[in-house]
Amino acid sequence: MGINGAFVALGFVTGPSLGGFIIALAGWPCMFLINIPFGLLVFIGGLLIFPHERQQHIPLDFKGALLFALSMSNLFYILQESQIHGFFTPFILICSCISVISFLLFLN
Repeated sequence: MGINGAFVALGFVTGPSLGGFIIALAGWPCMFLINIPFGLLVFIGGLLIFPHERQQHIPLDFKGALLFALSMSNLFYILQESQIHGFFTPFILICSCISVISFLLFLN
């Protein structure tokens, strides 16, 4: 944890000044290009370090994914629209029931 904290602190110290230096020399669009060499370096390092063994194929649980997506999308819709229309409008109550029921079915 100490090594992780040291690198986070190093990023906080050097990030703004190094970013300002790069922007002063090359302009702000180059800030997005700085990630390309680091991304390639990490990708190549990952290919060299991580094992190349194939894992067993685990099939996707389509029923669980659908129920969770239905539950969360209704929940976020309720949280957004209930501020405008109120918590006790019929459509919000129906969406609440759908969200709760689909989440309970997801847990089973």
